[in-house]
Amino acid sequence: MKYVFGSIITLLLLIVVLYYTLGMWGVELPITSNDLGKIVITGFILLVTIVLLKVLLPFFFGNARRKHYDPDKGNVAKPKL
Repeated sequence: MKYVFGSIITLLLLIVVLYYTLGMWGVELPITSNDLGKIVITGFILLVTIVLLKVLLPFFFGNARRKHYDPDKGNVAKPKL
């Protein structure tokens, strides 16, 4: 999960740095600064959506097939029958 966050944030930072560096050199880009802001906002919405799905989905679907273990069987986990 941390790799997904790191890669999305790194990608957003690289896009912003690339945009301003090319603008500093006078290269015309097909996107404007408004489009760049929309890209960054979309990336953050994507991150928030990933976090919400990662946190909320186990509450709805996680307990149905979870194995329960008997703590009285010793150190090795033994599934309850």
